[in-house]
Amino acid sequence: MKRLTVRAISVQELEDLNAFVIALYDQKEMPMSWIEIQQPLTLNTQDQQLGLDTYCVTTNTGASHYGGITSCILRGRVLRIEFSQPAGSVLGLGEALECYLLVPMTVITSLRFGLERMLQNNVQCSSM
Repeated sequence: MKRLTVRAISVQELEDLNAFVIALYDQKEMPMSWIEIQQPLTLNTQDQQLGLDTYCVTTNTGASHYGGITSCILRGRVLRIEFSQPAGSVLGLGEALECYLLVPMTVITSLRFGLERMLQNNVQCSSM
């Protein structure tokens, strides 16, 4: 299992990019490690035909995979994201990524709402 200490989180709609984005960074200024989950705000027919009508996970290595999160569990300041075998392999994260959230609780609350919004129809997302 991979681990990421998170010191900055962004949860926002980027209308100019037609995306809802959740990003977790190891540091606020000049991050070295991160994971982003993006989902289109609106879909077009071509994306749907190509199977790109879901979220996309990207890492700082440049690896990306459409879908592939099997569960998402937020407990206090720890977020565990579990991946399907193909997604974990492509992303280089294995079966799971455990994120230690060193951010204010208000930011963690925003993260929880963002994950529920993005993944509600695609994966179990629970906060305990």
